Amino acid sequence: MARTDKNTERIELVRYEKESNENGGNRTPEKEAVIEKKEPAVKGPEIQLGVEKVYPTDDYGKGIIPLTSDIMEQLGVSVGEAVEIEGERKTVARVWKANILDGVDDSVRIDTFIRYNAKVSVGDRVTIRKAKAVPAKKITIAPLEGEKISLTKEIEDNIKYNIRERYLVKEDIIPVRKDLLPLAEFFSEPEMKKQTIEFMVTQVTPSKATVLITNETQIVFEKSADGFRKKYISYEDIGGLSGELQEIRDAVELPMKQPRLFKKLKIDPPKGLILHGIPGTGKTMIARAVADEIGANFYYVAGPEIVRGGYGQSEEMIRNLFQDAAKNAPAIIFIDEIDSIAPKRENSGEVERRIVSQLLTVMDGMMDTTQVFVIAATNRLHTIDPALRRPGRFDREIEIGAPDQAGREEIISIHTRFMPLDGSPALRKAETALRETKQKMIAENNGVDDQIDNDENIARLTQKIAVLRETYEADKKTLFKELAVRTQGFVGADLSALAREAALFAIKRIAPILDLDEKIPDSVLEELVVTRDDFEQALKKSEPSALREIFVEIPEISWNNIGGLDDVKQQIIETVEWPLKFPEKFTRMGIEPPTGILLYGPPGTGKTMLAQAVAHESEASFISVKSTELLLKWVGESEKAIKEIFRKAKQASPTIIFFDEIDAFATIRDGSSTGTRSVAESTLNQMLVEMDGIERLKDVFIIAATNRPEILDPALLRPGRLDRLVYVGAPDLPGRKAIFEIYLKNTPTARDVNIDDLADMTERYTGADIEAVCREAVMTALRKNFDVDIIKMDDFKEALNVVKPTVTEDLSDQYKMIVDYITGKDSPDDDHSMAYR
Repeated sequence: MARTDKNTERIELVRYEKESNENGGNRTPEKEAVIEKKEPAVKGPEIQLGVEKVYPTDDYGKGIIPLTSDIMEQLGVSVGEAVEIEGERKTVARVWKANILDGVDDSVRIDTFIRYNAKVSVGDRVTIRKAKAVPAKKITIAPLEGEKISLTKEIEDNIKYNIRERYLVKEDIIPVRKDLLPLAEFFSEPEMKKQTIEFMVTQVTPSKATVLITNETQIVFEKSADGFRKKYISYEDIGGLSGELQEIRDAVELPMKQPRLFKKLKIDPPKGLILHGIPGTGKTMIARAVADEIGANFYYVAGPEIVRGGYGQSEEMIRNLFQDAAKNAPAIIFIDEIDSIAPKRENSGEVERRIVSQLLTVMDGMMDTTQVFVIAATNRLHTIDPALRRPGRFDREIEIGAPDQAGREEIISIHTRFMPLDGSPALRKAETALRETKQKMIAENNGVDDQIDNDENIARLTQKIAVLRETYEADKKTLFKELAVRTQGFVGADLSALAREAALFAIKRIAPILDLDEKIPDSVLEELVVTRDDFEQALKKSEPSALREIFVEIPEISWNNIGGLDDVKQQIIETVEWPLKFPEKFTRMGIEPPTGILLYGPPGTGKTMLAQAVAHESEASFISVKSTELLLKWVGESEKAIKEIFRKAKQASPTIIFFDEIDAFATIRDGSSTGTRSVAESTLNQMLVEMDGIERLKDVFIIAATNRPEILDPALLRPGRLDRLVYVGAPDLPGRKAIFEIYLKNTPTARDVNIDDLADMTERYTGADIEAVCREAVMTALRKNFDVDIIKMDDFKEALNVVKPTVTEDLSDQYKMIVDYITGKDSPDDDHSMAYR
């Protein structure tokens, strides 16, 4: 069932009605009307800047505006002083020195709370000027409507403590971070989704003044600021999707804010867009954030809720939804899981066909100036009726995929921005000591000697805080980067769950010392932090959404687990690991890195282990595909499976796709249209399409393995596909010795067991053969004496009589011919069916 937020009952409408009444009612409300800006009351220099969203930092929600030195000089303000920020409304903030990321002279980064108070959105412009602030004698604050909080004295004291030294004006919204409240309150809401509690400043004394909260300010709490609801999602809450978010804003904000531009140009504005992608990537959050940022009402409806049993009920619900939105414009209608109500009509039932027809009707009937925009979400874009996807209805289709490494790092920083991490208690204690020293100095106002001592103490604490903060931020960045590397395929919801799981592990660490019936000591809360170990434990319990359905893993096998094959390892490192770990080297040289490699050789030589090891060393996801399982009997199913594998690989990048026994479907094409041959050819064609593509595969590498390279289709082996062909044969003498050392490192052996002799005795044995020899030797010893403690040389000799080498002399000669031909040393005999004729 549709629901809407009463965003129209916001501060701007209250101010609009008040100003309208004061002017004799001369200002008539119109849907496209904007409140005129008043002339600034404060005289002095001012500057206009564009609004950008802030980066996730500990300063989020503290009422701070970062300004460059040049802008501070123009305005005549210093760090710590107040500036007035004017958009559709005026608010104030404390000046802070901009860092390298913030430091742009034509824009300013302000968080969602300051933007809300100034009634501006990202991309708007604000006027900034110096503000004259006076100490507040008294302020009254009230939690916003819908906030669930029991205002105990302890919580009130915490809130008073944490809003000191803030600049405010009446009707400002101020957030209080939950991590600064008692622990029980911090974890009271399900899944800890909301990280702040918002209050409204309902009264200030002196009235109509910009005030500074001090220790002497009397703070009064009211029950609730009825009628005022703060938006809960902003652009700062969305990470890793900057490109997609900008594309969505371009499609939505201009038609919603300035529809008359389109009317003047005699063109229809966009009416809708479809967000598609796997669950958990943030489709609903993006729609919600856009609505909140532009001040539009938000109507959410889940697709399955529209399907009703009675005749015509579904169509009526759709008509009512669009009518309500039009009455309360500007509005955004968000239809989740639209594929459930708008499938292709030739494949749907009577109810679904009627719903699609009704959707087409209402979207076509939307007026150009209605200021209603429709956003739909699905993870099955290909199933939606084409009539809805044409221009004039859902004009844009934007994929919201799994974030890349940089995006995951940004998302992790967002979900931990209010989380006390390792190192934060020391920093917080130092900041508290500095604040108390300053307050003591002001209160006591002692002589010159005391003044000097206080100044020295303040300088020392300031320096200490700078060092602690630098270390803390560096440690955080390192942690976030490591987590981002290890969370391939995680979407925003997965990373949120990871942060929540880590916090719960932090609580479990202190649970044994807690008495749940008693108040938790402040000293325990002060030291409660989420550590690196907590995240390690959380990672073990977390499963990435993008890697479900198709088995994807991050292998534990490393080069140390593979004995011998040093030349092969080096070729694979150069071909696979270098492009994935050092792409900038190839970019600098102006060449494209390889996209694939073929490992060929006898069975059991370690081709799969080599692929797993390079995935591990490259810190890449690993998709293992058994090629025989791709040959499905239904028409189109094999091609669909190939497309899905590559789609998942792109979402979980960097990814290595390993096709084992690729000769099952990639043999020479002869045009045959019978049975399995036809399916194999279609599968190969689809794979070639995915490898070439319109866009080059990025951070996706293909490794294929075969025992029969001579029958592979030459098209698969040309440059740009499987660029390198690497022979993986039976290990040489040093290689066999290394393999025996690996398999026997945990096996108790007698003194007469000589690994050099075993290596000599196992010529043409593959790695798998040697593993079988070691296993058979143990079984032989157990048969003789089930309580045996060590394995003797005789046991190995008996095992060698049972386990014979996979690579016979004939097979070895055959592979030598193949290798000679592939490397250009010889040509194949006429007897052998070679693909390279």
